[in-house]
Amino acid sequence: MSQTQERTKSRRGFLGDAAVVAGASALAAAGIPAVHAAGSDLIQVALIGCGGRGTGAAGEALSTKGGPIKLVAMADIFENRLNGSHANLARGHGDKVDVPPERRFLGFEAYRQAMDCLKPGDVAIFATPPAFRWVHFKYAIEKGLNVFMEKPVTVDGPTTRKMLALASVSPKIINALAADKIDLACAQAFTLTDDHKRQERVFKRARTAHEVRALLTETKVTTGHRLFRFVGADAYREAGGTLTCDLFAKAGKVSRQYGRSDLNGHFLSPVSGCQLHPPRSPDRPC
Repeated sequence: MSQTQERTKSRRGFLGDAAVVAGASALAAAGIPAVHAAGSDLIQVALIGCGGRGTGAAGEALSTKGGPIKLVAMADIFENRLNGSHANLARGHGDKVDVPPERRFLGFEAYRQAMDCLKPGDVAIFATPPAFRWVHFKYAIEKGLNVFMEKPVTVDGPTTRKMLALASVSPKIINALAADKIDLACAQAFTLTDDHKRQERVFKRARTAHEVRALLTETKVTTGHRLFRFVGADAYREAGGTLTCDLFAKAGKVSRQYGRSDLNGHFLSPVSGCQLHPPRSPDRPC
């Protein structure tokens, strides 16, 4: 993104963005995105993962000229690594590092404590091993934070699809999640469509995950439906049919629309439980 493009963007226009997922080189080239926490021009940053990569990413973030910025919280598993990172950053960036001992967190729950120090619109830097990314990213979405992740962001297909799906939810819905107007399960249900306008229409009518799923799938049938089993998945796809997968269905949960489905002798797990798409009726607004 050019500097001219950055200046033309509203600094508060990024508040609805749940996450900024980028590689390390992108941070070095573009700096921290032009985002601000509600009610302040100060960008607060939390560093989760204080190794060499995390320390470098935080240093680049604090070097940005885009606006006032401070590192306010740090988290790691190892105390010596956290303390070493803090010392290096404080030496290089002075008063931009405001992380007293009570905001230096240790342990596997430290990521939560660090992000709890931020406000919606602030930035969390993830530099932990990728196995932890999905858990951290989900909590950042719930808190309404922007996110920079060191590469690799993920190392497996299912986690990648979940992260991309959550990042594509309408900013209006993410803002409602950050304001505790809906819960995370409800926000996850909106990933059944990537159409923001449709998501927002449904949001006006539904506030629970069950209601959202019902509205977004009312013109579809499950892969357990006798019609789908009669046609078969291969024939359906060959005829141009498409499937929608509920990435956030709970494993082992049997429900009206998202339980296990027996298809051609194989059990589809709820994580990949798919929906058949009949033509949508023009008189159905959602």
